[in-house]
Amino acid sequence: MPNRRDVLQGGIALTSLPLVARAAWDASDAPRPARAPYRILFDDRFAESRRFGAEITRLGGAARAFSGDVTDLWYEELDVRWRREPIAVAGMTRHGPLFCLERLAWGVGLRVVYRAEHRRVSDGSIAHAIVAPEDTLQLAVDLHAANTDWARNAARIVMRCPYDSWQPASGRRGSVALSADGEDDPLISWIIAPGARGRGA
Repeated sequence: MPNRRDVLQGGIALTSLPLVARAAWDASDAPRPARAPYRILFDDRFAESRRFGAEITRLGGAARAFSGDVTDLWYEELDVRWRREPIAVAGMTRHGPLFCLERLAWGVGLRVVYRAEHRRVSDGSIAHAIVAPEDTLQLAVDLHAANTDWARNAARIVMRCPYDSWQPASGRRGSVALSADGEDDPLISWIIAPGARGRGA
């Protein structure tokens, strides 16, 4: 199974925005999954994550707040649900909660299929390091070029990411870095889904 290093080495590496932003980006132009992830988590300790959650709700997604510890969410909801049906979940969290959910998801055949690290850099801007299928990378580049509210952009990407149509043998994946590295424990937006067995990001 390829690991994150393999994906980054084998993917498309861009160090700056490759395209001039469109004059206006219409979310209806983007691909959309047949259904949104079952639950979309956001860590309410962080303002950016709360903005992500608010945009998910505005777009009709099933947002759920938590405060850094996914234990209760796992025992009370996801474990029961995943035993019945391994369905997609998404979120914006720090690395720790994502790490836990990713390991638990492996047991039911789910993998991280989209991952975007959002790091604050020394000049105060936000760097985005995204690993995803190429069509989703293009969506991310367009959104971040056209709109400065990166947390809401992250929510739009999660809601528009066509995870349910991905097949293990189809489509190239790559990575895009929209700025340089920054803080050690960034917020991460992500999708864990059944459509990418053996192809985790």
